[in-house]
Amino acid sequence: MKRGFRKARETLEVYAPLAESLGMYEVKTLLEDLAFAHIAPDQFVPVKRKVDQDPRLDDKFLAYWISRIQAILDEKGIKG
Repeated sequence: MKRGFRKARETLEVYAPLAESLGMYEVKTLLEDLAFAHIAPDQFVPVKRKVDQDPRLDDKFLAYWISRIQAILDEKGIKG
């Protein structure tokens, strides 16, 4: 097994879960993307494209739901 492939697998199995457990979601996601791109570059591009097109990740969509949830919390007197 090539060293780069081993490091990519190690990243997916050790470092990405560690980042997640420490609450470092952006770091976890970046590590997974980099490792996946190295392990399966032919599969990475279409998967990444599909994820990037997910409307739930759109800033306007997120802002709408954040404001809705905040309004409900405010209405109920809950700090959030």
